[in-house]
Amino acid sequence: MWMIMMQMFFLLLITSFIFSSDSFWSVWVGLELFSFFLMPWLIEGESKMSKVYVFFYFLMQFLASIGVLISSLTLLNKCFSIVLFSSLLMKMSCFPFHSWFVNILPYISWEKILVLTSLSKLTPLAIMNLYNPHQSWFIWTLILGLLVPLSGYNTSCLRSIVAYSSVAHSSWLVLCVCLSKAISLFYILMYLVISMPLCIFFMVEATTSMKSALAAKKEQAHLIITTLVLSGIPPFLGFVPKFLVVQSLVSSGALVEASIMGVMAILPIYFYFKTGILSMSMKAYMEFSFSNSFGVIMVTTLSASILALICLT
Repeated sequence: MWMIMMQMFFLLLITSFIFSSDSFWSVWVGLELFSFFLMPWLIEGESKMSKVYVFFYFLMQFLASIGVLISSLTLLNKCFSIVLFSSLLMKMSCFPFHSWFVNILPYISWEKILVLTSLSKLTPLAIMNLYNPHQSWFIWTLILGLLVPLSGYNTSCLRSIVAYSSVAHSSWLVLCVCLSKAISLFYILMYLVISMPLCIFFMVEATTSMKSALAAKKEQAHLIITTLVLSGIPPFLGFVPKFLVVQSLVSSGALVEASIMGVMAILPIYFYFKTGILSMSMKAYMEFSFSNSFGVIMVTTLSASILALICLT
């Protein structure tokens, strides 16, 4: 356990170093150090099959790193600029470079999924912060990426659902970087606050599918509410950062992009509602204790309060 905590400490330390750097080369070195410290932790305790997928993950990261390194030498060239940001999208497993990530995640444990879907995406964002891409092709690619969760509508594997969700949220994160660094930081914090309880719940319950997760009577309410928060529907906390992104687009005069973002933010909600619909179709485990319900009510009330404060400012 102490080895895991030590590795996590180094990962957080490297992430802090990356975001405090103001030169491309220091950020790139931090990016590679992050992968170096991440690899032994991902391999530890995994089966032979899982180790194969972990190796494939680092192979994709290596190819993306080569693209970042080559393109940085001639960044002023438009062609190499496209290579740079495409490589960063691959590192973040954003659309359209997300298929490998979706195929890998079902074979990795939950605590490692939490790191891959959150902390590992911060380092490429640091490079984007240095150059702040505003190209129209880049924006539209990310907007199309918000539809990625719909491609997993027929899956019941929880790890696959989290993978598709992570790809969609990665698109939102990159759009935040293009619009405002403050909004991107807020979105990252909110995503960590929301996704951490969900992954911890799945890890503790050792669940692999939605049906087995919903069979946990005492924690069913927490599961449903957490997934609804992750979906970003009001008045839950996940709605606030998405609202800020759309509001920022409207303020900058990008009304077409803001309208499309609003519509595409609604479509993937079905992906999250599958959990709630499945729970309603079950005959058993439909009553929740007061202690569980009280925690749910507190989360909902807090989310609504924060949303109201932001709307009033």
